[in-house]
Amino acid sequence: MKLLTIDGYGYNLSVDGGRLEATNGHHIERPKQTTKYRKNYLDFDKVVISGNHGNLSVSAIRWLMKQKRDIVILDWNGRIVTSMSPYLANRGQHKIAQYEAFNNPEKKAKIARWIIEQKIQGSIRVLDWLSTKNGFSYDKALHKLVQDISKSDNLTKTLRIEAGFSYHYWRALGTMFDKKWEFVSRNFGDSWGSRDADDPINAMFNYGYSILESECWKAVNTVGLEPYIGFIHKTYTNKAPLIYDLQEPFRWLIELGVLKLILGNKIKKSDFINTDQGNVRLRTTATKMLLDGIAEQFSMETKHIGIKRQ
Repeated sequence: MKLLTIDGYGYNLSVDGGRLEATNGHHIERPKQTTKYRKNYLDFDKVVISGNHGNLSVSAIRWLMKQKRDIVILDWNGRIVTSMSPYLANRGQHKIAQYEAFNNPEKKAKIARWIIEQKIQGSIRVLDWLSTKNGFSYDKALHKLVQDISKSDNLTKTLRIEAGFSYHYWRALGTMFDKKWEFVSRNFGDSWGSRDADDPINAMFNYGYSILESECWKAVNTVGLEPYIGFIHKTYTNKAPLIYDLQEPFRWLIELGVLKLILGNKIKKSDFINTDQGNVRLRTTATKMLLDGIAEQFSMETKHIGIKRQ
């Protein structure tokens, strides 16, 4: 996945002469710059707009949709304002099968178990990667929870195992961060009862999870599923539980991307802003650095059914 990031005060996305014109807004560390894109020579898959003040024209939206490019708009805190995708399937048979699975306790528990199992396996990949770093080790008893999940026969038991794993997982990750980052625990400032980040680490996680959320919206729209019927997260007004469910197996990609930035000393405490309300936000340069790192994680090769894929 490659991202075109647009930010800064006074950004602009418009179309002139059949070309997309992308202008980053004002920032003290760089001049305004306009880049023109031809439809057959695009080097990005998704446009991410994180500036608060600027212009996105209807002609630019139409142009990007025709070129099958997503648009994601984030607010100051890294949460999704809106996500636009050119893919939209309305396949009734898929929705019917989804409803039937949701109403079948055995099928629902099986789907939930698989999702959580994939999430835990991904988290262990992160812990194993950290094990290559000096001074880091974790309790290998966490591997047993993967086996416990595979034997779980109901949703309540599955969620209890997942909660126990997550507690120890975030405690382990916390030991890798210098005290200057003020990280205490994951505040889960994403889609559920969002709380704005009050430390730089959680601020980066929020941004990263928003990009992951936009990818899940794209997948659901492409297949034609119902985003408001999920198997793990509960259904609430204005919430999309299936989107949150689908993020679980891939959260480790975001976490690994953030860890690589921090442990690689690629980002500094001065790259963040503390607001009068106690919230922490990323400066423009840090936002681009983070999003580029996340995109790199999504572009990694992996094996699926014995075949290398991206």
